[in-house]
Amino acid sequence: WWLGLYSGNQLTRDLNAVVATGKNWSIPPFWAPLLRYVTGPVLAIIFSFSYPEFHSLSRDPLQVFGFFVANVAVVGIIFAIIVPKSMDLLIAPQSRDAWKNQYAEGPAITLDKDQMMLKDMSHLNVWKTPQSVVPAPQYYGGKI
Repeated sequence: WWLGLYSGNQLTRDLNAVVATGKNWSIPPFWAPLLRYVTGPVLAIIFSFSYPEFHSLSRDPLQVFGFFVANVAVVGIIFAIIVPKSMDLLIAPQSRDAWKNQYAEGPAITLDKDQMMLKDMSHLNVWKTPQSVVPAPQYYGGKI
């Protein structure tokens, strides 16, 4: 379940939370497996039809350009899957270590009326109190 369908289900839920508001239709549950297991093979089959046909159209510059761009895209995607670290060039240098930031799972709940969690401060990883700034509790196995 986790490896096969979870990411597609999460994408469906995320998109439904944004898109399926008001009178808009929601994305059906079969969309994720369809996208993952049907669309890729169908596109691969359609892409494979272009190779035999390319020889008859090899004198048309637009066909040559389109065939070249499609092949570069496929090679780039395969390379990115095999060597994902190579895609760091596309991320701003100051944001490359953003995945190391720790965050608390779930909603932040305060126990005291004097304490308050300020909105949009989650990126700072701190609890704000009226008197001081205290580091947020760590939820990855350490004691709270």
